[in-house]
Order: sequence, then C-alpha cells, then structure tokens
Amino acid sequence: SATVIRHLSEGLGRQQRLVSAQVSAMTGARADGSAARDSVYRFRHHLYQQYLYENLDAVERSVLHERTGNELAARVGQGNETFAAELAWHFEQAGAPVKAAHYLHMAGVSAIRAAAVQEGIAHLRKGIDLLSTLPDTEMCADQELTVQLALGAALNVKQGHAAPEVHTAFERATVLATQTGATQRLVLALWNAKSFHDVRAEYAQALALEKRLLVIAENSGKARWSLIAHMSLGFTQLRMGELTTAYRHLERALKIYDPVRHANLAEYHGADPGVACLGLAAHALWILGRSTFADRYCAASLAFAKELGRPYSIVYAQFVNTALYVLRGVVDAAAISAKQTGSLAEEHDFALLGAGAVIYSAWADFRAGESDAEHASALLDASITRFMATGARIDQP
Repeated sequence: SATVIRHLSEGLGRQQRLVSAQVSAMTGARADGSAARDSVYRFRHHLYQQYLYENLDAVERSVLHERTGNELAARVGQGNETFAAELAWHFEQAGAPVKAAHYLHMAGVSAIRAAAVQEGIAHLRKGIDLLSTLPDTEMCADQELTVQLALGAALNVKQGHAAPEVHTAFERATVLATQTGATQRLVLALWNAKSFHDVRAEYAQALALEKRLLVIAENSGKARWSLIAHMSLGFTQLRMGELTTAYRHLERALKIYDPVRHANLAEYHGADPGVACLGLAAHALWILGRSTFADRYCAASLAFAKELGRPYSIVYAQFVNTALYVLRGVVDAAAISAKQTGSLAEEHDFALLGAGAVIYSAWADFRAGESDAEHASALLDASITRFMATGARIDQP
C-alpha cells in the first residue's frame, strides 16, 4: 500500500535502503484540475521484496492484491489491454476469479491480435479454469461464454476447425448462449459449431445448424447475422456439390459484407468473411465453367487478404488459390503457391492449412517430375495422415 511504501522509503529505507523512487512523471490531471504526478518505487533487491511478501498472511496478501488491482485499473483505465495480464494476476491472487477471468480474456484477445496465438490461448484457458470453480450463476455464465468464444476462435486458427477442443469450446458456448439468452453470441457459437461439422464432412449436422442461423437472421433483420448464415450455407452447399445454390449464397453474403462493420468477425472464426466468400465463390465459378470470373475472384481474395494484413486470412487466401491451381492442373504455379502457403502456415503454426498445403506440394512435385512415384506416395500418405490428425475429413474420397 502507499503507507507501507512510504514507510519503507523513509525511516527504514534511510537505514537499510530497501526502497527508492525510480521515476516521477506527470500522469494526467486530478478532479480539481491540478497536475497529477506518480512515482514508481522499486525494491533495491528482489530478496527484500520476497521476504516482505512471504511474511504477509493470506488475508493481508489478498487485500493488498485487490487494492493494487483496483488502483491500477483506475489509473490505466478498465479497457487498457497493456496491463491486462498484470491485473488478472492481482485479482487471481486476491481471490476474485470473475475479475481475473475478465482481464485474462482481455489479455488473451490482445495476444491473439498481436499474432501470439499460443500465449492468448494460455490466458483464455486459465480464465475458464478459474470460472469452473465458481457456482453456476448468470454472471459467471456470461463471463464464461465470452471466454469460450474467444478460446474456440483461437483454437480454430491454431488446431483447425475440426479439432476436438474446438468442438468442446463451441458446444459449451452454445449451451451458455441459449441459457443466458445472448442471441448475438449464440449466432457466433452456432457458426463455429457448424464449421466443425463441415470440416469433418458431416454435412447433415452442418445444415441443421445453418437452418437455425438463417431463421435467427431472418427474424432479426440484422445484416451481420445474414452475412454469417449465407456464407455458412455457401460453404456447405459447395462441398455437397450444389454449386449454383452455393454461389448464390456466397454472392448474397458478399453483397451484405462491409469491410469496416464486419472486420471483427474474423476474430471469432479465423478468416475474414470477405476473403473467405471471394475464395469460395471462385471455386464454385471454376467448377461451373466460368474460369475467367473464377480467376478474378481468387485474385481479389488474395489481394484483399494482403491488404488486411492478418496472417490467417492471408494463409487462407493462399491456400484457396493453391487449390484452384491444382484443380486447373497448373503444376508450376501450384508448386510455388503450395510452398509459400506451407511456409507461412508453419511460421504461424496453423495446423490444418499447413497440412493441406503439404498435400498440394507433394502432388505438384510428383506432377512436375521432381519426385518419383514411391517417394511422392510416401509423402502424400504422411501429409494426409497429418491432415486427418487435425480431425479433418473434408475432401476425402
């Protein structure tokens, strides 16, 4: 506390030099308009800090952590992500798990935005662990729903949409959203749950969830939810071979899509919706025999992904571009694109897209004569095994 710090830095500090002020800076204005100045105090040796901390009893520690957390939150602002992990730690030590989970969610999302996905996942898992120790109240359910959605989205990127832990997160989120009447977050949970079934080639289950999405969207009249519903239906119909229907849904989604208003949807699913819809529409158009339009859509998807600068959207667009080269039998371009996609996926540890890129690369190397049949077959078998290890069954014969 301020009293303890002052005491240590005055009487005892003059004798033993335990604590000293390191920085004194202007930090804003007080309520009366006068300038506010804060000093940063540090122990001269970490052993002093350790000794004093360990000699506090459990109640004293808890009280001081809560006071420190509340003071820090008041100083930096409730929405300041820079101190979120530190605030989470203070409130966890204070025995305030709901507050700790709130800041762990904030720290997790901040880390994921900075492309530190694994760090973000660790924060979010810890938040759920803390909340799991509490009674089943509406406040806890609401907080857990927020954290489960963020965790599921991060796992989508890291492990792939068909990973068991992804399903667990979004299945739980669906239950919580239904229980709390949180329709907006129910849409996000259903969207991701249906993607789990899509990538596992369980199209009947995916369609059942998409019908729920479409009903919610039509009843609400919300453009955001209609975008999700039509994009979802476009993906599933494409995989089922209903090409014209798929293209119509994807075009409908693209007409609704707004790159500003819908930019944050990628945080809940992986790829930006505009990037995804353009790429999927390109595939539908090519199979329908409209190759010129397919090329334009695919190029637009890749260009837009690079403009956004989000790693997962870029890898997704490159993967879709590679798949189109493979469909067209353009071996040299497929080989280059697959290697670029695989390299970027490996750099960011995107399991599903990385495994898929290796399959395309092995195919291209064999077709280009860079590997014999035996070597190519072994590489393809290993790549397909790796791909299926993510839970994916999509595009399997």
